[in-house]
Amino acid sequence: MLSSTPRVYRFLGLELDVIAGELRDGDRNVTLSRQQLAMLRTLASAHGKTVSRELLLREVWNGTVVSEGALRQAIWDLRKLLGCDGSRAIEAVRGRGYRLSAAITALPEAGSNTLPRPADSARLRGRDRELRELERALSDALERAGRACVLIGPAGAGKSRLAREIVERAALDGTEHSESYTERDDTLPPLWPWTRLLESCLHDAAEPLRARCKTAFPDLFAWLELEGDSARAWSLHEPSERRLRLFDQLSRAFALLLKDQPRVCLIEDVQWADAASLAFLAHHARVLTQTKTLWLFTCRSTDDAASADLARALCALDQGPHNRRVLLAALSRSDVADVLSTELEKAAPESLVADVHALTGGNALLVVELARALNEGTACPKLDAEALKPIVEQRLRRSSVAALGVLQVAAILARDFTIVELAALLERPENEVADCIDECRQSGILIELGDHRFTFARPLLQRCAYALLGYRERCRLHGRVASRLESLASVERSRRLSELVHHFYQSGERAHLRKALEYARKAGETALAAAAYGGAVEHFQSALRCAELLADCGPSERIALELSRVEAMHAEQGSSEPIRAAYRALADRARDAAQWSLYARATSDYMAIRTTDGWRS
Repeated sequence: MLSSTPRVYRFLGLELDVIAGELRDGDRNVTLSRQQLAMLRTLASAHGKTVSRELLLREVWNGTVVSEGALRQAIWDLRKLLGCDGSRAIEAVRGRGYRLSAAITALPEAGSNTLPRPADSARLRGRDRELRELERALSDALERAGRACVLIGPAGAGKSRLAREIVERAALDGTEHSESYTERDDTLPPLWPWTRLLESCLHDAAEPLRARCKTAFPDLFAWLELEGDSARAWSLHEPSERRLRLFDQLSRAFALLLKDQPRVCLIEDVQWADAASLAFLAHHARVLTQTKTLWLFTCRSTDDAASADLARALCALDQGPHNRRVLLAALSRSDVADVLSTELEKAAPESLVADVHALTGGNALLVVELARALNEGTACPKLDAEALKPIVEQRLRRSSVAALGVLQVAAILARDFTIVELAALLERPENEVADCIDECRQSGILIELGDHRFTFARPLLQRCAYALLGYRERCRLHGRVASRLESLASVERSRRLSELVHHFYQSGERAHLRKALEYARKAGETALAAAAYGGAVEHFQSALRCAELLADCGPSERIALELSRVEAMHAEQGSSEPIRAAYRALADRARDAAQWSLYARATSDYMAIRTTDGWRS
């Protein structure tokens, strides 16, 4: 978004007054049409950075659909109006857009020599210090040597928003970027965030470089072509010569691909990464400076102790003298006052500042939502713990009926999504869904992630859109999503077991509950094979929840699921009295039910603990 801050831009001996809508050449005013003024303001406010064609079309024609031919004609007319110097100054950047290459000075008013606060800083109120630190890291990484920054803070602190701001600023300068993520459920393939980044870098590389990379690192690409996540996980389970060789080739592959293409690489929610991904991060931290790349990681801070793998990875990054941990603390009362004053366009009363700060705890997400609601008159004067829900729901209901329907289906998915996915679920033409997506983007409810994928701007918006659905409609949509996921190819389906369990369970149908149980069992077995023991415990627990709702689920099936859950807990926590007691109880239940194979399995597990403990003592 362009800032609405009053500005005067000086370039090519001209002075553009965006408030008066005038372009002055000394004492002479140069006549500009409305479109020419908007185009020149858009180019000048980018300060020499490339402005995409899409942004120019949106800012200059205000959403009216026009052809790119009209844009090219407008650029030609503007160059002609500015004369010879202007013709050379407005450069076309092949495949991306246009830029004003002349030296630009931005002033708060005509005749002033004081530079104003950067326009984009207003988008991240209370984060000026962190933004400056990341901008320095970006500049140093692209001009000197690689850097890594870990953005650490609680949920809602603005880690992702701050990281994406840096990605966007880098993109304006023509710097490529790659993004990846992790998930809490532990069912993503091993090394998922890194292989996703590798695929992005390979996609952007020239064909000779791709071929050279595959030839230089045969073990890595052979591993990538292994069938099934369990086969990949087995080779990464424990430190070994093979794992070290894979890590070394992956690290060298990044060095080769990024040697001549400066880039920003972002991995979100690194706290949920699998053990192999964190081990590779610790390994790769030693060679980050070999490429002109800014590595960004977001990491949620929690009250729980960080895993040993995460701690080792972060400590390895700390060894780099130029790497940084950027801590995002809660907004101070003065920051909250700044947000409120900006949104209300007047000084906020101290009592209101105190109430908002107390209610939100300085959480940046909640502060901004409340400030906007107060400005729009949708927040109650007396704030309480339930204030946010009606505020956000009111904001959602201002969308058109069609757009609200799209948002509700998107909320069912609970992740990023594409227009094609939504159109299939809604059984509506893709162009109609695309129009609704555009409406939601313009209102700030959705954001675009790239690669034609979208997501909610904030998790709170997704939760409230979901809450607006009626029970029967919710169940129906969950069933449709589950059926669509089940129709995917087996390899893709195996990567989305958690989603299958969630949607089949939430649909509420008896037949779907049986499927949820089977997929939860399979997810648990997959996680167990990949040594993701915590995830396995959660999956077997989900299967047991399904079993409680199924009348046809007999004692033997329940005992088998409980035994699998206890075995996963044993693998995760080690032997303890509660684990031994659980094995004894399950052995007794299996014996009473005459399930002798389960009895033998539970007894064997119990005796293995006793033997191990006996040797240790």
